[in-house]
Parts: sequence; structure tokens; C-alpha cells
Amino acid sequence: KNMRSNQVIFGVLGLALLGGCGGGSGSGSVTRIAVLATDSLREDYDQIWATVTKIELLPSSSTDAAVTLFTDANGRVLDLRSLRSASGPLYTFLGEASVPAGRYTGVRVTLASTLQLFATGSTTATTVALAEGSSSVVLPFAAPRAFGTSEELVLDFDLARFTLSAGRLTPALVLGDGAGIALAERHQNNDYHGLVVELKGLYPTQTFTLNRGNGHSVSVVTTAATAIFGDNFLITGQVVTVEGRYNPETNRIVASAIEIKGSGEDDPSESVGLSRPMAHGVASAVNADAGTFIIAPHQARGFTLSQRTVTIITTPTTQLHTDGGRIKDKAAFFARLIKVPHIKVDGTYDPATNTLTAKHARLSDLANDGGWESETHYDGDDTNHDGLVNTTDDADNTGGGGGHSH
Repeated sequence: KNMRSNQVIFGVLGLALLGGCGGGSGSGSVTRIAVLATDSLREDYDQIWATVTKIELLPSSSTDAAVTLFTDANGRVLDLRSLRSASGPLYTFLGEASVPAGRYTGVRVTLASTLQLFATGSTTATTVALAEGSSSVVLPFAAPRAFGTSEELVLDFDLARFTLSAGRLTPALVLGDGAGIALAERHQNNDYHGLVVELKGLYPTQTFTLNRGNGHSVSVVTTAATAIFGDNFLITGQVVTVEGRYNPETNRIVASAIEIKGSGEDDPSESVGLSRPMAHGVASAVNADAGTFIIAPHQARGFTLSQRTVTIITTPTTQLHTDGGRIKDKAAFFARLIKVPHIKVDGTYDPATNTLTAKHARLSDLANDGGWESETHYDGDDTNHDGLVNTTDDADNTGGGGGHSH
């Protein structure tokens, strides 16, 4: 049977640079391509969880290798249903890559072998397997094409053309449009892991390149609203996880939070810290005495969502943070959680009990999400890394955060 119309959009934005990576057709200058995702409205499902593992451009020459735009061995899990609001499509940035000049015949998107579907009103997921041979979906262009500067390529997972036969799903791609892609409010926060290089600027407005491994990187900017976890300040060589949203006008991630993992990692693509299960969503059934609550995730990784909600368990060793970055005691944290129910947790997931025992829990006030309006451009070098710290208490989350945890 055919499914109703739905789409996932990967917008490709070009920025001419020198140098490149991977294969490709032709030689000479390259285009920097950013990959984003979005979705169109459908009302018969509350959530549609899919996992994207790779996106490639296919060269016109059979002797050239495909150019990888995005790759993640663990897969980027997307709730396709959440990538839409009443005002139109929402976007989540997946990654970018340098693409050699030349002509390309299409795009190949590789998915994990199953999707988790929550029918409207259902609290339990239905796991649907992809049909044999359909995990890699190819969208051919009408004619071989080259990429110039500042253009968009939109890929639409068109659910109207998905077919379900013998319990297996065959997906389909079409070209679509990137409506509203230039608007800040259309871009979602997400996590990006890698190594800090080319750090410039003075706290709190700094820029750096996040080396994500496998030849991929992305530029990041911090603001006074950026919370930093794990150290006093950023230095070159640290392995970090950046939470933020992509600004296509500057080709940068505007960081709302940065978690410092360590330094000296040989391969940032190993995803240190990203292997822990994570859930980000709205809390309910808050029980401060027991140290528990329930999350209805709108973002998740590291585990398969079988239920609409996940029970979160905190322990005496759980680090409890405000969204400004400071560690709070249990009473203060849970009092604030009742007022600001948006929260992000990571830890250990038990599928038998559908519980996540939190290693970290951080309040996530959506009013302080590192919006583009606070982005400051800085091109100087930070020679002393002075790491000045804003000591203003953020217990009430006023002033946009900017605190650090130690």
C-alpha cells in the first residue's frame, strides 16, 4: 500500500573553497557542501524515527569514487515527524564536506535497516524493516550537474511513494524545495562531536573548526549564551561535543553548549561520549524525592525507542546542571526542572525496563538556545586563552546563561 506524503529534505549550500577531500569528477576548485534534513507534515504518525548513516554524491565518471557528504558509523537518528512546525519545515544540520569540481549524476542516501513508527495516539512503536536492497536510496538527477556557490539541493523522502509490501518498506526520493531554509527559527539544535582546531577569539565570543574525522569538519562560533561543561575554557586539541544549530548565512554552528571530553584523541571520528544513550525532550511525572522523571524524547541516540516515553533515574553520582552549565544540588535542580521541563540526559539504557540511568542531566531552556542573533564574528587569534568566566548565578536562567562547570 502507498503511504501519505512526507518528506525529508537535505539542503546543499555551496561555498567555494580551495582544497578538498574524497573522490569526485574533474579537478580544480571545490565546493563546500552542507547537508541538512527536514520533513513535511503528516498526521497519522506522532513520530517516525529513521537512522541515516551515509549521504554521497555520485560522480558522472565511472572511474571516480562517490563523494561522501555525511557519514556516521552509529547513524544519525532523526524523528522525521518533529522536523515540521505550524510555520513550515524545520531543519537539522548533518554535516558538510569539500566536493571536487565536476559533474554529478545523483545522490545516494544510506539508511539503517529499520524504522520505528509511532501511530497517532500510540505509546508503543511499530518496527518496520526496509525491503531487501532498499537501505541505499538513489536519487538520480535529470541530467548530470555541477555545483556552484550558494545553491541548495533538496532531497525529499516522499512517503506518498513509499510502498509497504509483506511487512517491508521500500522508500523513495524526489527533488523538493528548501522553503524557509534561510530563517533561523527553522533550524534545530543537535549534537556534533570532534576535535577543536584553529581556535580564535576571546571568551565568550570564539570561533574554531570542529574536526569530525574522516576528512570532515565544520566551523563553530560561541557566544555569551554558550554553556561549557568539563573545564574552564576551550583550548586547541580538546575533544568536545558541540550542541547547536546551523546558520547557513555564515556556514557555522552557533553553539548553545559544549561538553569537553578531553585532549589528545587520535581520531575524533571515534565519537567519544556519543556512544552513551541520550534523550532530549520534555519532562513529566517529576518525583524529586525519588530522583526520577519521565521524558518524551524529540531527540535520541544510542538506543531504539520502543515506547513513546522513557523513565529517567538519577543517582547520587548523576551530574545535575542548569542550562547555563553550573552543577546544582538535587533539591535546586528538581525545583528548577518543574519550572523548565525541557531537559537533556545521557547515561545507561535498560531496554527491559525502558529506563535510562543518567550520568549527566542538563536543563534546556529553549529561550536560551544560542540563536543566530547573538553570533559575533571574530577573526583575530586568541593568544592567551584567558578563559574569563561569567560568575553570575543562573539559577533563574536569566541573562542567557554563559556559565561554566568545573
